[in-house]
Amino acid sequence: MGIFNRNEIMINYESGMSLLKEGLVIKDSKITGCGNIAVSGLVDADIDIDGDVRINESGVVRGSVSCVNLTVEGTLNSGSVTASRNVSIVRGGSVTSDVMCSGLNVADSSVFSGTCNKKASKDIIIELHRNERAVSG
Repeated sequence: MGIFNRNEIMINYESGMSLLKEGLVIKDSKITGCGNIAVSGLVDADIDIDGDVRINESGVVRGSVSCVNLTVEGTLNSGSVTASRNVSIVRGGSVTSDVMCSGLNVADSSVFSGTCNKKASKDIIIELHRNERAVSG
């Protein structure tokens, strides 16, 4: 089992997905970077990724998460989640956190405990502005 302590872990790559494998423990760190990551181990740290985060069935995250899209099959216990697009809690997934996102999907047999503040996406805002101009013009 690998253990990382008190470091900032940078993730940066052109394509694909970084995998934090089952059995890996990251503690007292901050994971930052761009690209997509999948968590199958234990992350006891904040995640700030300019990309998508997937918490697999065996994955556990205990920290704040900031990303584009978040998919939870495992467990997320954090102070806050900020997703610029969507948060999806799939069947069997569990989220205990306050969430800020554009869209929240909670599947049957999943758990969500916290508050959700939904914000409009840029696409929706642009579409509304276009409709206003079309109606008024």
